[in-house]
Amino acid sequence: MIPCSPSTRKPNPRSWRPTRRPPPGSARASRVVVGQRIIQGAPDIFLGWGTNKSGVHFYMRQLQDMKDGVEFDPKNVKGVSEYCKLCGWALALAHAKSGDPALIAGYLGKNDSRDEAIARFAFAYTEQTGRDYNALAKAAREQRISVAKAGS
Repeated sequence: MIPCSPSTRKPNPRSWRPTRRPPPGSARASRVVVGQRIIQGAPDIFLGWGTNKSGVHFYMRQLQDMKDGVEFDPKNVKGVSEYCKLCGWALALAHAKSGDPALIAGYLGKNDSRDEAIARFAFAYTEQTGRDYNALAKAAREQRISVAKAGS
């Protein structure tokens, strides 16, 4: 039998600053809980919020993560790469689930300026990535940094 111990935490002030559209509920900790519910892959039955007798806002969650994890040898480049891919996938999924389509569409409007701005950013980002890679490769060649070799 696994012990059942919830964790109670006070929210960080950044998590309850006013937003354009206030989160459901009146408690400051509700923002933490609402955000967590949107992005989590599996429900946490203890996830909730409240206010104590002194007016301090808090949120509750499962104390111990009882889900499976990923183990890898950090010296194995392929293992680290696969782990990063999994983290990226999970982050992308969380972001995909958290957008409000009507709010985003209203914010973006109906003209092509958004598409053009994204294209300009993509080209600039590509150029910057090339410069970053060249600087990294040069630092590795000059042995100013150590890098892992693929397959080692």
